[in-house]
Amino acid sequence: MLHRDYLVEQFIRFAEAIRLSWTKAKGDPRDPLDAAEVLEAAVGSATNIDGATLLLLSSDSIASILQVTDTDPDVVEYLARTLLLESEYLEEGGEHVRSQLRRDQAYAIAQGYGIPLSPEAITESEFEDFFERTENRAS
Repeated sequence: MLHRDYLVEQFIRFAEAIRLSWTKAKGDPRDPLDAAEVLEAAVGSATNIDGATLLLLSSDSIASILQVTDTDPDVVEYLARTLLLESEYLEEGGEHVRSQLRRDQAYAIAQGYGIPLSPEAITESEFEDFFERTENRAS
């Protein structure tokens, strides 16, 4: 029960951060870099290690570290999708190097956990479907 409550809380936090990032990235004024920061904060609060440290890791290390720190596998797909979405925002904001790092991290996590990940996985409609599926799975 406690574990399920924790998962639902994590899913809600991610969903809120992702929806807020959409508003910042597509609103008026558009601010994709601020949207990226919202997502980075969400990633940082969802892991058992310092988020800033996690996000500095190479793509080769990030999935291994998540496994060692016992990050819940149900949260990991949110992490991968969120990092891929953040990479899009960073690219829009001109932060090409950081964008590539986030993209590489997202795909490394997905590969390490056997999660199918593609650009289609970060569309608004796919995220909404994903939110619904994960919420139902955690309930």
